[in-house]
Parts: sequence; structure tokens; C-alpha cells
Amino acid sequence: GLLNQAGASTVVRNVSIDAVEVTGYQNQGGVIGLVSAGLSVLDGVTVLDGTFRFFDTACGGMIGRFNGSSPSTFTNLTMSQIQSNQPNPASGAAHHGGLIGYSTLTAATSIGNAVVGGGSLYANNRLGGAFGTVEARSNNLSFLNISCGADVFGRVASMGGVFGAMQMFVAAGPITVDNCHCTAATVSAINASGTAGVAGGIAGHLAVAGAGLPSVPVAFVRDCSTSAEVTSSGQECGGFVGRTSGTQYLRCRATGNVTCQRWLGGFHGNTDAPVPADPANPSLQFILCQARGNVTSTATAPTSTDGTGGFGGNSANALIDRCFATGAVNVNFESESGGLVGLCQTPTTIIDSYAIGSVIATNNSQVGALLGHGRGTPIARCYATGNVQGTTQVAGLVGHLETTAAGAASLSVSVALGTSAVASSAGGVVHRVCGTLTGGATLNQNLANQAMTLLSGGSPVIPEEDPNGLDGQSMDPANLAATLVSLGWNTTTVWDLSSIATLGRPTLMSNPET
Repeated sequence: GLLNQAGASTVVRNVSIDAVEVTGYQNQGGVIGLVSAGLSVLDGVTVLDGTFRFFDTACGGMIGRFNGSSPSTFTNLTMSQIQSNQPNPASGAAHHGGLIGYSTLTAATSIGNAVVGGGSLYANNRLGGAFGTVEARSNNLSFLNISCGADVFGRVASMGGVFGAMQMFVAAGPITVDNCHCTAATVSAINASGTAGVAGGIAGHLAVAGAGLPSVPVAFVRDCSTSAEVTSSGQECGGFVGRTSGTQYLRCRATGNVTCQRWLGGFHGNTDAPVPADPANPSLQFILCQARGNVTSTATAPTSTDGTGGFGGNSANALIDRCFATGAVNVNFESESGGLVGLCQTPTTIIDSYAIGSVIATNNSQVGALLGHGRGTPIARCYATGNVQGTTQVAGLVGHLETTAAGAASLSVSVALGTSAVASSAGGVVHRVCGTLTGGATLNQNLANQAMTLLSGGSPVIPEEDPNGLDGQSMDPANLAATLVSLGWNTTTVWDLSSIATLGRPTLMSNPET
């Protein structure tokens, strides 16, 4: 729309384009088609109305392909309205973004104060509200104050409200993403074959790539939010991120509903983090984060490895610290379903977290109001209030807790506050606290609502009182505050007990529900 190509010494400032229409194949942009070797400054650029028809790869509302091999600063960018490839993208349409299509960043790069106001984007693969594909090959990258309101519609994989895919090819950071928000209504990855996936309200794919995985976080995503509904006909979908590794998420929020087949969660869908050297400081961390949307699995047949949760679908080798989920979880053919996390792989740790949504898994097992299946998962100081239903291995906290060769599993000083747990199969296993223990997993000082009813195949089950057993010890919710203090919960800096008077349960001081 302005330049077909620019290089490292180029400075573009204070440019306004009322309306631009671009039709082409590779390296097409509403302002610059190809940046060949970095761009010194892009500042104060506005496109009021962009209409694009892109037939191939690396196309964007402002820049098609950006090769960032020299230090670059982008700031004060506005794409007021964008329409791209509507409604049917070409088969080769990939790596498209509302701002930049394909970025390869090998030098320090800062992109800040950017807005994609509204409209809609269509492509086959790797499509983002701001960035289609980002190859992060420098350890000094910053994305700050970016807001995206354009709906995202893809057909294959890696669709996100801000980033389609960010692949990190570095062993150490920092790569920072701060105060970035998606206000779009929809992020969608749907095709007729049912194989689309890896979609998220902020990012479809935000993970380490290349040989070897880092032992500590490389990227730091802080104070970001999304309200987009995420829908996919395939797998690996999250309200915030579809697939992730090597990242610390801090004070981030996802409020949109999530609908997908498998590996789906209100915040993240799937993870591929390595076993950490220090379980207290793994390379994947979720701290003070929240998921508020309902989560629905559309799978029509069971698979060997599943995972559907109000916060996370499958969480491998991660830390979940002071997080919560409020949405309901509804599943037909997905085992391992939980109000907070569906499946935790060795050695994910969950501490000081909670879930309040119901979990209904009509045809499947390993169902918990907090966690469906924990493999080598230590859990402490958590609670769940949702009612649960599954076929067997059903419980008010954890459906199945398993110690593995890679890590010991335990559930300690936690509370099941729901009022109903149902195993629909005849003889189905159901308990108040934990459905099944295997491999030497342990239970320690757990409590359950004295009013919780248990049903197996339609018949009542009488719980066995034991704070270190599958049903836990009965407690009266009217005495919840005093009970949590007696269990040693941190009510000085972590848990706010004042909310019990109005909500009937505690909230987190540094992660409020407001």
C-alpha cells in the first residue's frame, strides 16, 4: 500500500492511509510488502480501512513478511478496520496477521502500542489478529500494549486472537508479552474433516521449537486478557492459548467459552513442556491466572489420551499456582475431565487453586470437580464446589490420582465442597475426595462437605470417614473459615476468607474474581 520493500535503514513515521486494497500472493502488506533486513522505526502509522485478498503466504494488514535481522522499533500502529480473504481463503493462504504476516526476529525487536480495531480475518493456517507467525530467534523481544478486535477464522491450525503461532528458537529469554488483549468475538479453526485445531484467544501456538527444550521459562506473558470464544473442529484449544511450553503466564485472564474435540481448557489446551530439573520452577508456569468460560468437548468417540478442564486440558510438567476456573465442563466422549484440569502429566504441581464449575462427562471415567487424572501430581490447599458425573472413578476433587516412576502424586489439605458425585455405571467407583489411587499415591488431611451425596449406578454410597482416605473427613460448610485456618491455609497473603460470608467459599487475595 505504501512500499513494496524496505530495509534496515528505513524509517517510516506519521503516515495515514484512509483506505487500502491489496490483492496478491506472497509478501503482501497494507503498508509494506517485504522488510528484508529489519526496519529501524515504524512509528505513528494508521490505516483506517484495509481490504485484502491474499492467495499465498506471509501477508499482513501492515507488513507481509518481516525479516528482523537488525534492531527494530514499532510503535503507535493502528489498523482501524480490516477485511481479509472474506469469506473463503485460498488453499495456500497461511501466515497472515492483522499487522504482520510472517516475522523472523533474529535481532532485538520492540513492538508496542498497536491496535487492530475490528473486522475479520480468514486464512487456512497460522492466522493471528495481529501476527500470523513469529519466529523468535532473539532473546530480546518485546510485545507491549497490543489490542486486537478482529475476528479470526481459520481452517487448519494455529489461530489466535493476537498471535497465530509464536515459535521460540532460543534457550533463554526474555521474550516479553505485556498488556496485550483480544476483544474479538470469535477465534475459530474449523474444517469439514474435523482435523483443525491449535486455537486460542490470545495465541494458537506459543511454544519452544527446535532441538532441546529449556529448563526455565523463555517467554513471560503478563497482564493479558481475552474475551473471544474459541471454537475448533479438532483439538488443542484454550480460551487463552491452544498449545504452549517454555512460558510463564502471570495475571492473565480468559473469559470466552471453548468448544473443541479433545485437549481443551478454559485457559490452555495442551502443553509439551519437558520434565523440570526443579519442579518448583518448571519451564511452564501459570500464576495468578483465571479462566471463566464454559468448556465443551464435541468428541464423538473416546480416544486413548484425552483431557478436558475448566482451566487446562492436558498440563504436562507445569506449575499451577493461585489460579481458578469458574466455567462448567461438559463432555460426551472425553475421559480425564476436571473442573480445573482434565489430565496432569508428571510432575505438574497444583497449589492454592480452585474450580467452581460442574463437570458432566456422560460416557467417560476419571472425572473430578478439580482434576480428572493426575499422574505424578502433587496437589495442596485447593478446593472445588462443582457437582460431578461420570461413568466411574468419579470424585468431588480428583477422579484418579497416580504415582509414576517420574514423580509421586499426593492430595493434601484440600476440600471438596460440592453436594453431589455420580458414577452412572453399575458398580461405578465414586468417592467424595478421590475416585481411585494407584502406584502409591497418597491422601493427607482432606475434607468433604458433609452434605455431599454419592451415587453408583443409581444406588446410594455411604462414605467412609477418614481424612487420609478416598472420602475424606466430613466438614460443615458453615465452619469453613475456621476449618481452613486449622488446615494451615495461608490466610494472610494468599486466601481471602471474607468472601465466605457472601459466596460460601474463599477467594484469592492477589487474583480476585472481580
